[in-house]
Amino acid sequence: MINRKKSIKASKVEIKKAETTDLESSFSVINQCAIDLRKKGMNNWDRYTKDKVLDIIRSNEMFLLLVDNEVVGTINISQVPPSFFDASDMEKWESPDSKAYYFTLLATSPNHQGKGYGSCLIGFAEEFAKNENAEYLRLTMFPNNKPLKDYYLNKSFVFRHERVVDGLNLKLSFGEKKLV
Repeated sequence: MINRKKSIKASKVEIKKAETTDLESSFSVINQCAIDLRKKGMNNWDRYTKDKVLDIIRSNEMFLLLVDNEVVGTINISQVPPSFFDASDMEKWESPDSKAYYFTLLATSPNHQGKGYGSCLIGFAEEFAKNENAEYLRLTMFPNNKPLKDYYLNKSFVFRHERVVDGLNLKLSFGEKKLV
């Protein structure tokens, strides 16, 4: 029996840097994920408006996963920690002063989930960070999303702490993976 869950082979898959002309397709994927998360009781992606996504694209830190020229995934990769990080978060890392990259907005449109595209984007983020001589790849996530947390743990991420982020009124888990 063929395991179609992990089968990407039959399609043309590529990752490219997002451009402003990709706003509609990028926002569509992010918005689909926000709706899907909301149905599961998590509203942590509701803050991503079209204008905010455009700002992220303009920062040259968003990448898109395309399957047969259709945008089905996004990831934001930055050396700058997200704005809601504070000194207490930075102190909790295994090696706070080591060079690290942070990824956010890892999104795969719901009708393309379970096909390995998220793993493809994480692998891309790891290689990107390694090529920039980073020692760590870091993330935040909604801690109540146990399947997602297990997914990251399976990919060798270690969660260092959790806290309620002021201004967002969300509890987040802070995780990292050593790359070197």
